[in-house]
Amino acid sequence: MVTLYWATGGLIQPVLTDVSHVLTMPAALQATLAGLMKPRGHVFKVTPKGGVRDRLLVQWRRIAGFGLVLGLTLLGMLYGSLADYTPERQEAGSTAIVLFWSIYNIVVLLLTMAVCVEFPRYRSEERIATTEPVQVSIGENVFPAALTDISVTGAQIQAPSPGAQGDIVMLTLQDVGVITARIIRTTPDGFAVEFTDTDGQRDAMIRKIHCGGYAQRQVEVRGRDILNALVARALR
Repeated sequence: MVTLYWATGGLIQPVLTDVSHVLTMPAALQATLAGLMKPRGHVFKVTPKGGVRDRLLVQWRRIAGFGLVLGLTLLGMLYGSLADYTPERQEAGSTAIVLFWSIYNIVVLLLTMAVCVEFPRYRSEERIATTEPVQVSIGENVFPAALTDISVTGAQIQAPSPGAQGDIVMLTLQDVGVITARIIRTTPDGFAVEFTDTDGQRDAMIRKIHCGGYAQRQVEVRGRDILNALVARALR
């Protein structure tokens, strides 16, 4: 795992990769056994896809299963320290190895249980950074500006706000055309808008954002940043 971390430039994290494996293990085992026992005739079941974004969601059933494994690990460690084959009567090397992997297992299970608690995610679409030009018009006031970021449902524009919060503006976007938007907030360096009539242009927006020329820079993964994010997530 350490070698993979080095070879992939940090894209494969030693602990978090094991967390993802533990999360998918129950479903993978169940699907494997079901396929071996009964290859055909299964009813399709829709799995959770993160559709609940506006409230706290706790996967209690998964937490209970991982908690059971965690409890068995702790009981095994306790039993090993009190039984006739207590670690003091074993070789120091083997005892250290067993203790290390037991503690590692506990850490992975704790992180897995934490992942089962989903906090609200109010932003429904991914924002993509860009400096693409856009034309803004409100009444007779028409001016060019630059986008800071854009998504299927809204955008951030780097220009003084032409109106107050709630005012309607018209934006002319490349490959999309004129689209109606509402000002939802102002910032020191610009203002943000929410697209209000995207039914007719949603397909064009999806093609523009996800199939267009937006070149996303390669993300540099640092273990220290991930650790800071995990601590911040635990303290929420």
